[in-house]
Amino acid sequence: MDRRLATQVANIVARGTVQLVNDAKMMQLVQVGALADETVEGAEGIEHFESYGFSSVPFAGAEHVTLFIDGDRSNPITVMVADRRHRPTGGVAGEVCIYTDEGDVIRLGRGHIISLATSGEVRIGSASASQGAVKGTQRNTAEQTFLTAMSTFVAAITDIVAVPTAAKAAFTAAISAFASAAAGAVSTKVKLE
Repeated sequence: MDRRLATQVANIVARGTVQLVNDAKMMQLVQVGALADETVEGAEGIEHFESYGFSSVPFAGAEHVTLFIDGDRSNPITVMVADRRHRPTGGVAGEVCIYTDEGDVIRLGRGHIISLATSGEVRIGSASASQGAVKGTQRNTAEQTFLTAMSTFVAAITDIVAVPTAAKAAFTAAISAFASAAAGAVSTKVKLE
């Protein structure tokens, strides 16, 4: 009896490498290796339990932790898959990071700073988003330069051409209002490189 119990306890947890992944099912299925030359699998693969709201498709060779209900090697569930080959390092306590093997990183950092780094594209709204983002500070600087030039032009032209005072005032006010609105439209929270 004691030997059987000891065997069951020893068989509860296994660690090894992922061999295959099937991400087409409602619950991702994996085939994993555990003991030397042992392939652990259910009828179609082992259910890989992921945290709600997070899903990833691991590479072959990623590491897993698999539990066996009642120490029964025919009743496995994989509860964790990690891949040290691609995990970013250097974080600080409390940070959260989502990453890929290609170097794309979303980091929820300290001080309420969320950073996203990629050498590709960022698409907001959907995968088919195609409108380019505007670098607001640069655009605002260009608009302010243009509006200053327009104000200078209006002042100079009204000295040469007889322009009603009300028209000059209205045009100058419109330029000023647009300059203020343009400056106020630049986000102080979202920054682009």
